[in-house]
Amino acid sequence: MYRYGGGYEYSAGAVVLIIILWIIGIAVWFYLNRASVRANRQIELLESIDKKMNAIIDLEIGKMSSMKGSYDSCSEESKTPEPTNIPIAETLKEHFLNKKK
Repeated sequence: MYRYGGGYEYSAGAVVLIIILWIIGIAVWFYLNRASVRANRQIELLESIDKKMNAIIDLEIGKMSSMKGSYDSCSEESKTPEPTNIPIAETLKEHFLNKKK
């Protein structure tokens, strides 16, 4: 209701309703903000896992490449079958690198 002289006059029920809506709004904001922070943290953790996996894959590719080089320098009698997981490691590396793009 509007009263003469400016300003509004609110009943006690309207004030209580405004306070309740304000508290509900704060609670909704809190939970949405909390969910957003948790999602950002999970993204950071997944990115760190991805970096570590790429480092492990690079290390394994390096090991396999050095094994292949030593395999080529061996005599025919001492050669064992060539490791078959080199293409798999390279494929995995390409897969992870293409995911980031």
